Amino acid sequence: MYSSVGNLLQSRVEEHPDTVFIVCNEEKYTYQKFYNLCSRVASYIRSDLNATQGDTISICFKNDINFLTSYFACLISGIKVVTINPDLSQREINYIVQNSESKFLLSLDHDYDSFTSEIDIAEVKRDDDAVIIYTSGTTGDPKGVVLTHENLLSDAQALASWFQFDKNTVTMCSLPLFHNNGQITTLLAPLFAGCKTVILNPKTSIFGFWDYISEYGVTFTSVMPTMLSMLMSLGKTRRDNTLKVILCGGQPLKRNVQDSFESKYGVKIYEGYGLTETTSFSCINDYPVSLKNGSIGKPLPCNEMTIIDGEICIRGKNVTRGYHNMPDKNRHAFDKDGWFHSGDFGEMDDDGYFYFKERRDFLIIKGGENIYPAEIENVILGNENVSECAVIGIEDSLLGQTICAIVNTKNDNENIVEYCKGKISNYKLPSKVIYVDEIPKGPTNKILYKRLMSQYG
Repeated sequence: MYSSVGNLLQSRVEEHPDTVFIVCNEEKYTYQKFYNLCSRVASYIRSDLNATQGDTISICFKNDINFLTSYFACLISGIKVVTINPDLSQREINYIVQNSESKFLLSLDHDYDSFTSEIDIAEVKRDDDAVIIYTSGTTGDPKGVVLTHENLLSDAQALASWFQFDKNTVTMCSLPLFHNNGQITTLLAPLFAGCKTVILNPKTSIFGFWDYISEYGVTFTSVMPTMLSMLMSLGKTRRDNTLKVILCGGQPLKRNVQDSFESKYGVKIYEGYGLTETTSFSCINDYPVSLKNGSIGKPLPCNEMTIIDGEICIRGKNVTRGYHNMPDKNRHAFDKDGWFHSGDFGEMDDDGYFYFKERRDFLIIKGGENIYPAEIENVILGNENVSECAVIGIEDSLLGQTICAIVNTKNDNENIVEYCKGKISNYKLPSKVIYVDEIPKGPTNKILYKRLMSQYG
C-alpha cells in the first residue's frame, strides 16, 4: 500500500521509467522524464522559496506542464497544494491565498533547468493533508476542502479498479485540473494503474475532442453532461475505435441526452455522483454493463452511502476531514456518526442503487462550475444604487444552467453586469438581469427563491 502520492509516483518510475505517462501540449513525458521535472520544481520550492514540509503553497495554472509539475512537486515534498482557477478575479485569488495561509503563489513560468533532479521524497503519512480545493460557499466566501493523501489514493484506486484500468488504458483529461474531477479521474487514477493520460485545454478540447481520441488511442474520458450536448451540436464524426467509456458527473444527466449521444456515437456513458468533499466520485453505475440507467449507481469500494431524512450522506476513506478553518461548517456538515451530509436529496432502491433528486439549497451549476447565489449577490449589493437583489439559476440548453440576477435599483439604467466585472470571475457574471420594484419575501423576510425560479426560470 502506498504511503503517499509521492510514493506512488516514485514506484511507477521505478517500475517502468520509459513508459509514457503524460501527453501535454502534444509533448510526451515518460514517467522518468516527468519525475525529473517535478524534482527540479521541488528543489526550487525547497531552496529558493525555503518552503518546508507542512507548509502550504497555492498554484494557479491552466492545464499545462506548469500545473502538473508544481502539483506533484508539492506532494513529493510534503507540502499542501492549493489549486486555484486562473480565471478567477484577483480579489477571489487573493482571498483563497490568504484564507489557505499559503506561503507562496506559483502562477508564472519559471526556468528550473539549474535545479537538481535528485531529491529525497519527504516521508509523508497517508493521513497528512495533501490538497486544498476551494468550492463556492453558501454565504459568499468559498470553502477550502482539505483532502489527505489517503483521500486522493483511495478514490484514484477505486476509479482505476471500477473501470478496470490496465497498462494499455489511455485516459483523456478535458476538464480543469484545478478541480477534483480532473485531478483524480484522469491524472491520479491512470497514475495508479501505471498507464497514460492526455491533458487538454478545457476551453478548446471540445472542438478537437474526437480528433484527440483518434490520434492518441484514448480509451477512457470523463466529462460534464453539458459537454455531451455541445459535442452533439458540433456534429463532428467519430473516427476512432478505441473509446470504451465516458464517465459523466457534476450535473444531473438527462436521459434523452444520454440516449441521443450513445445512439449517435456508439459509446457507453456511465453516470456517477460525487463532490469535492468526497475527493471525486463516490458512486458510479455498473461497469461494463449499467444495470439501471437513470441511477447514479452504487457506492465505490472506498466509501459507503446512505439516505438520512432524504439527504445523500457519505462516509469513507475518500471523504474530507473537513473545511479549512471553518469549524462551524464542519459541525454542520458532519454528524456524530461520521456521515458527511451532501446537501443533495436522493433515494436508494431495494438493490442499493442511488438516484439523485435535487439540491437542498439553490446551488447553480453552470457548465460544471458550482456557483452559489450569495457569492454574486454580495457583489451586486455593494452597488449603492441597489436596494435588494436575488440571483437564481435558469435553464440553458448547452450549459445546463446560467445566471439570472433579479434586482431592485434606484436607477433603472444601472448596468449590473458592468458593475460586477473585475469583482468576480467572468463565468459568474449574470447572463440575464431583471429589474423589479420588489423581490418577494416570506414572513421572516427571507427571499422566496423557489417562487422566483418558478416565475423566471
